[in-house]
Amino acid sequence: MNRADLRLRIRQQADMVDSTFIDDTTELNPWIESATADLYDFLVSRFGAARFAKNAWINVRHDWAEGAGYTTDPSVAWPNNVQSCTAVAGTNEDVVPLVSVTPSPGHGIASGYLLPADFRRLVRIHFTPGYVAQVQTTRNVPLPVVTYNNPVWRLVTTGDGSYYPMRPLDLEGGVIDTKQRSWTEFVPEYRLVHGPHNFGFGAPTQAWLLWTNATIIQFLPPPAARYAVQLFYVPKVRVLPDDIEEFGYDFPEWIIFECAAQCLEKQESDARPLRAKLESVKNRIQNDARTIDVANPKTVSMSSGYHAQVGQNRRRGAPWPR
Repeated sequence: MNRADLRLRIRQQADMVDSTFIDDTTELNPWIESATADLYDFLVSRFGAARFAKNAWINVRHDWAEGAGYTTDPSVAWPNNVQSCTAVAGTNEDVVPLVSVTPSPGHGIASGYLLPADFRRLVRIHFTPGYVAQVQTTRNVPLPVVTYNNPVWRLVTTGDGSYYPMRPLDLEGGVIDTKQRSWTEFVPEYRLVHGPHNFGFGAPTQAWLLWTNATIIQFLPPPAARYAVQLFYVPKVRVLPDDIEEFGYDFPEWIIFECAAQCLEKQESDARPLRAKLESVKNRIQNDARTIDVANPKTVSMSSGYHAQVGQNRRRGAPWPR
């Protein structure tokens, strides 16, 4: 079901198939986007962040030499596809964006990285000694031979294969260590800095500023070796950009009933039947969320509970499935 299908279903529910009272571009499409965001928030809150969590890789470097032998996910980290740059005085080459400057303490925070543009909320983050390399795929049918980067990353570990957790940086007190340390001996800390950020581009004598809404993650202490950091995060809602792509979430009826009700409310008609249908969709989502994994149901435990009638604590019992 694409956006055009959704609009048709919405108009059918509102009995406005041939009506021009509601405009597709200025009204229905924005209503569909807003309803999609509401549906997505409800799904995440009921099914849990783990259902929608994506993962991304960041190679945290211990040296700033060019050609260190491994690359980070270009859609995740900054510096992005690091390239060395030689500035030539008197030419436009001395005005270069920061993303093309070899990283160093003078060019920015050595352990700060931009997270994916769709980052919304962190679920888990951990690291392992080593690095990740992007898998390359070769296609030779039809000719010519083309080599391109696969969206899969291959982990090359230099440790025992263990993943070590990281903890949030406490900004209220304690010593902040900026020396290079081994992360397996000194527990690394991270800090999320949410946008918007104002980045400086160019050289000190000629530069301009650019705003970005991306989230930055910073690591301390700086690593004394190279590590592959994996993060799981809840992405932002994905709205339909056009009338071709398919709707990506379950329960599209939410969108149909919500937008159809708004159509009726605009013409001051009774939208209560459609609002009732929307509530039934919400109830169905909540029922489905209770049994997302029947092999491992959620449990509640009546442990050390006070019994009002007998005046003593209950014995610890087995968990009760719910």
